Amino acid sequence: VPFMERDISLILSESYTSAEIISIIKKAGKPLLEKVELLDRYEGENLSEGLVSQAFRIRYRKIDSTLTEEEINPTHEKIRLSLEKKFKANLRS
Repeated sequence: VPFMERDISLILSESYTSAEIISIIKKAGKPLLEKVELLDRYEGENLSEGLVSQAFRIRYRKIDSTLTEEEINPTHEKIRLSLEKKFKANLRS
């Protein structure tokens, strides 16, 4: 069964680790989330002091059928809202 991937990029305090963020993504992404990985971590010129940009690739898959955008969207939105709430993250994608 094919999977679908979406990227999510956020700006948040540098005090949060990618592991903490991945943990929240995994929790909010159930049951469709199959895998999540850190793509990029950036801190520097374009960001305010104490902030970092982190981007993640999220893989969704349904065991018994092909996923549709309509099925992924609510789960992806739930992940976005969870990250905003937990980390006061500013989401870029």
